[in-house]
Amino acid sequence: MAEKPTYEELERRIQELEKAESERNLAEERLKKIFDNTQDAIFIHDLEGNILDVNDKMCRMYGLTKEEALEVTIEDLSSSNMPMKDLLERWPKVLNGEKLLFEWEACRPKDESVFNVEVSIQKISFHDKNIVLANVRDITARKRTEKSLEESEERFRTLMENIDAVAVQSYGPDGTTQYWNAASEKLYGYSRQEAIGRNLLDLIIPSEMKGAVVKEMREMAESGRYIPSGEMVLMHKNGSRVPVISHHAIVKVPEREQELFCLDVDITERKQAEAEKEKLQAQLNQTQKMESIGSLAGGIAHDFNNILFPILGNCQLILDDFEPGSPEHESLKAIMNAGERGKALVQQILAIGRQSGQQPIPVQIQMVLKEVLKLIRSTTPANVHITKDIQKDCGAVHADPTQIHQITMNLITNASHALEDDLGEIAVRLKEVELEAEDFISENLEPGRYAMLTVSDTGSGISPDIMDKLFDPYFTTKEQGKGTGLGLSVVHGIVKSYGGEIKVYSELGKGTSFHVYLPVIHKAAEIEETRENRPLPTGNERILVVDDEAPIIRLEETLLTKLGYKVTSRTGSIDALEKFKMDPFKFDLVLTDMSMPNMTGEKLAMELISIRPDIPVILCTGFSERIDKEKAEALGIKGFLMKPVVNRDIAQTIRKVLDEAKS
Repeated sequence: MAEKPTYEELERRIQELEKAESERNLAEERLKKIFDNTQDAIFIHDLEGNILDVNDKMCRMYGLTKEEALEVTIEDLSSSNMPMKDLLERWPKVLNGEKLLFEWEACRPKDESVFNVEVSIQKISFHDKNIVLANVRDITARKRTEKSLEESEERFRTLMENIDAVAVQSYGPDGTTQYWNAASEKLYGYSRQEAIGRNLLDLIIPSEMKGAVVKEMREMAESGRYIPSGEMVLMHKNGSRVPVISHHAIVKVPEREQELFCLDVDITERKQAEAEKEKLQAQLNQTQKMESIGSLAGGIAHDFNNILFPILGNCQLILDDFEPGSPEHESLKAIMNAGERGKALVQQILAIGRQSGQQPIPVQIQMVLKEVLKLIRSTTPANVHITKDIQKDCGAVHADPTQIHQITMNLITNASHALEDDLGEIAVRLKEVELEAEDFISENLEPGRYAMLTVSDTGSGISPDIMDKLFDPYFTTKEQGKGTGLGLSVVHGIVKSYGGEIKVYSELGKGTSFHVYLPVIHKAAEIEETRENRPLPTGNERILVVDDEAPIIRLEETLLTKLGYKVTSRTGSIDALEKFKMDPFKFDLVLTDMSMPNMTGEKLAMELISIRPDIPVILCTGFSERIDKEKAEALGIKGFLMKPVVNRDIAQTIRKVLDEAKS
């Protein structure tokens, strides 16, 4: 028979029961306090997953009443994106006492709105029963923030990869590359795998710059100052150089070493654009220089022509008074020759500005070369051997014969000077060539047939650093007194004015070749030879002569009177206009100068034509940028003469204009 418990044992058991009851009551109070006051939604499940109880927070979170909440299942409170299979697979762990913490996509049953929650599940004992307590916290705002951060990081990552070349290196001269973006791979040629872990000094800094960069880095390390941004020329993997603007900053990352952040902007295209701009500016400066020289040449030509006109004209008049071969006739011929040389010099000056005003005719270059080679042989040193290869049936070009003479004479003379006192050879070649589109001689030449004149020498050649100055006016490599620097400039101006091109090929120690291309006319017309012995045409008409130069007026009066015309002269355009107004039908023709004070010949002609539309006017000028033969004809002017004009040209033009007026 069992012994009855003693009083002390009963009292101890009662105390243990009271203590357990007290602890249970305390646990219930604590659980109830948590259940009612927590900020989380709380579910109480049985071990099969059925909801036993919920708090008010859960009802508010899911939009349910307590009665409604007790009737739903876990599946009803979950988004369709969250398969229950995942939870069921993890449920045994909960039953084994393991606490689970996971994120879940929840759903409000009434409006099916979706939100994010963080769920904590654990098994607990309550009233001698095992239940499951689930704490649910709404983390929608946090997930939205995380998503925004992820998108921001992705945008930043994309920007960092593509904006410009970015490299990050641990700070200091001995640092290694930690980051190398896609733009750096493209700019410098090194892949990310090749660059990471290597020093930027070895990757992209040219050897001649390394010392200065290391010094700069050490100064930065000691002083803490930054490397200022600026232009640099860095090195590509293939050895080529890359111009960049380099920006630097020291990045301080917590719990890590300082890092050097480098951003390099490729400025290759900008540098190319600057080079092109400089080239265009140089071309503009050259054009402006040529225009200035052309204006200067025009002024010189005007005054010089007014001096030459009476000299040549009077010589021609007096020559008729002396027998050919007499001392007087020979002296006058010498004056005439000097005047003709002066006339040619004026044309050469005008050719610099491409304003020679000469009327082109069909010219066979081979005929001009024949005369030039005769002349040049008498002045070429005996040590210089001249060879020629001239195509006899080379097509004619549309040009002024005098200017073709200038081109050939200048090129052969320059070749002779290039040989100096050395033994050497000058080769002169002429042939007709067909240029196709693929024969890219120059962007200025269109496909077609060209006369190609080549003058080569075996001299010392031309230095590359002066090649682009060859056609500059007044540029010369000759000693003082041996050249003006106008020759090649004149040649260049003439060739360009005819739609041609001149190319130079030279190699130091091996000589120089000049190739001139002039377009061939389709039908080579025969060149008419001037017959100097033909009598000057005469007449008896009444002519008003206007020029502000008294010597020219006297010459024209003498010449025209000698030819039978009745001449009235005036040295001022205003005076001439008043004389014409007094009796407009007193004159059959007006011969007027262009450049005169108070009223130009152009305006005088327009005034005369407005008074009497049928009056023939001949305009005579030494130089003018404002008017040429075509513009004069458009104004109703019937004739146009360029000074210094020879007597035959004056006589023939006057007769031609008068005859046309009568018809």
